[in-house]
Amino acid sequence: MQSQGTATTTKLSASASGGAVSASGDSVTAITGLGTPTTQSAVKSVTPTTKKLATTTITGVSGSTTPSVVQGRTSQTTATGGGTASTTNTDWLKGVSVSNGVLTIGAATLATQTTYSANAPGTITVPTAASSATTVATGSTTTSGSGANVVTDVSVGDTFNAVTGYASPTTDTVLGTASSFNVTDPDITIVGGTTGDVTVATGIGAATTKYLSASASGAAVGADGTGSAIIGLGTPTTDTVLGTGSTITITPSTTYIKGTASGANTAWNNKDTVTVLKDTTDVSVTKGT
Repeated sequence: MQSQGTATTTKLSASASGGAVSASGDSVTAITGLGTPTTQSAVKSVTPTTKKLATTTITGVSGSTTPSVVQGRTSQTTATGGGTASTTNTDWLKGVSVSNGVLTIGAATLATQTTYSANAPGTITVPTAASSATTVATGSTTTSGSGANVVTDVSVGDTFNAVTGYASPTTDTVLGTASSFNVTDPDITIVGGTTGDVTVATGIGAATTKYLSASASGAAVGADGTGSAIIGLGTPTTDTVLGTGSTITITPSTTYIKGTASGANTAWNNKDTVTVLKDTTDVSVTKGT
């Protein structure tokens, strides 16, 4: 005898509405991209050329003295003591001689000179030299000497591009560590019908009964003469589904991101990025099959 029932089925579908996740209290602005940096060429090394200052020594002034000097003078004409021969009888006589009975009386003029007489002496102040000389720079340079080394030329070596700033980095508002979160549980609605996500049995119809008979002959009956018959339903397999009174609770997990940068030109080509849940994101729930 074989018994078999007919299962009555319906399809169930679930929908969620009204659920929301909100956060408040600590919104911070995070940089999501640096944009294009502005750079300038910077000097990495220089090679100076030096020379020595050329020097000389001068003797300075140290104090003063007041020597006596002639303040003024007057001129006068005086005789020098000599004379010059003259033929004018009005000049004074000079030289008398007799030759061959002739008496000759000569004349002469008195030689003169200009002389000066000094007025009363006075004093003036004049500087006196220092006891030692001072070394000073002349204003020119030399390759040797005792002057100090001064830079006369600079040769620029290696240069590199230094970042001076980033133009308009892109930012976004993310949740900070002090944010508070509010999760609103969604309403789950289970609807049965001809369409849906899961097929479930709602009942077993009346079983039909069929009687089986078999006969065997010969010395042995082989396996080919046997048949399979249902003698019971056994242990049914089940699965857990959402009922109409089910409540779904969503606990979001958050990850805080941080970034560090160092050096004059930090590369961001290999950033470690994560996707975060923003406070404006809608949450929807779809039941799996």
